[in-house]
Order: sequence, then C-alpha cells, then structure tokens
Amino acid sequence: MKLLRLFMLAVAFAVVGSLLWQRRPTPVAPEPLAALRGSGVPLTVALTGDTVLGAALDADAMSALTPVAALLGQASLAVTDLDQPLRDADDPPPATAQPRWPIGDAEVARQLRTLGFTVVTLANAHVSNEEGEGAPQTAALLARAGMWTTGAGTDLDAARRVVVVGDAPHRVAVLAVATSVPPASRASRRRGEIDGRPGVNTLRYSPRVTADETTFAALSQLARAMDPTNISAAADRI
Repeated sequence: MKLLRLFMLAVAFAVVGSLLWQRRPTPVAPEPLAALRGSGVPLTVALTGDTVLGAALDADAMSALTPVAALLGQASLAVTDLDQPLRDADDPPPATAQPRWPIGDAEVARQLRTLGFTVVTLANAHVSNEEGEGAPQTAALLARAGMWTTGAGTDLDAARRVVVVGDAPHRVAVLAVATSVPPASRASRRRGEIDGRPGVNTLRYSPRVTADETTFAALSQLARAMDPTNISAAADRI
C-alpha cells in the first residue's frame, strides 16, 4: 500500500511538472551577428550620436523613422551609442528600485536592429544605472538581437574588447571609451579570485586648466563680482 502511494505521488508530480513545462515560453533563438552590408567597396560607416528610445516604439513611430532606416541601410555598417540600459522583461527590477533613467527591453534591441544598426557602443553614463548590472544585461540583449557591442561588459577586459566586423581587406574595428562616467559605473579588472566589477570602459584623466594672464584677471574679477557674501558690491558692478 505504501509503495502504491509513493508511485501515485510520483505520477502526480510528473504530470504537474509536464504541464508547467509546456506553459513555459519558447526561448527566442538569437539572431546571427550583423555582417558588413554590400561589397565593402567603398566602405561606408554611418555614425550617430546618443540614442534613447525609452520603451519600445509603436508602429507609427517606427514608420516615421523609415527615412532614417533607409539612410543607415545604405552604409556598410551603422554605429550608435545606446544611452540607456535594457532589461529582459522576464527579469523585472526590484520593487524598491526607483528608475532614474528610461529602461528598455528586448524589443528596443530588436527595433535598433530593424533600423539598421549593426554596432552599438555602451560607453556612457547611463547604461550601468541598473545597480551595476545594466551593462552586461544590455550587451546580452543587443547581441541576442544580432548586434555587436563594445564599451561595457562584465568586467574591464570585456568592456575594453574591440569589435571587428567584416573580413580583410574590408573590415572595421570599433571600440568605445567614456570620459564622463560616475566612479561607480567604471568597470574593473578581475584580480585573482575576486571578480571584476561590471561597468563601462572609461578614460581616466586629471584635468589641468590654464589661462593666459588677461583671461585669468577677467575670471578673477568675475568671481569677486559673483561672491554671494558681497551682493551689494556685485550689484554696483552690473
């Protein structure tokens, strides 16, 4: 009797497991990574500034971008900088998270590919907004949509990786570096058993501003005029 109960229990678990498995969404196969368009003679590269779509665009908005897509499609490859993180719809942010910048999803990545972009750079101040995980998640969704990425990744080595599209003698190498990124968004290198920090490939520098004697005197006078402790004197100079 005990064996019969165990057998029936095992059958019940198998049936429930089978039903749950059948309800799982079919995973979307990744698109092949983009190749150079045309023969590569002449080799034409289209470059844009920062792109922020926010959420996925509706049909009317995509239709309005048809001329842009036509222009990008004429180039051997098209490059843009995606200035926002992407997050998989099946992996929602924590309930306590307060988004400070638009967050897209896999559909945004597919729309960028539809518009004709082949390489997406991620070296910017916003891709790592998602508690440090924005960079690798965004790169993964873009790669799944068939685009190359550079400028951010799971650690500094990944963020510095150069993308090479095409074959010799017609090929293009792309890398991305940011200069205005918060320290917390900088990727770090793996050290021994310590994993590197995901983030952005940044150019670290120490600015040194100089001015000739005449300019320095003018700036000093302006600073004194704007001194909040001497408002009356500043008003007399206006």
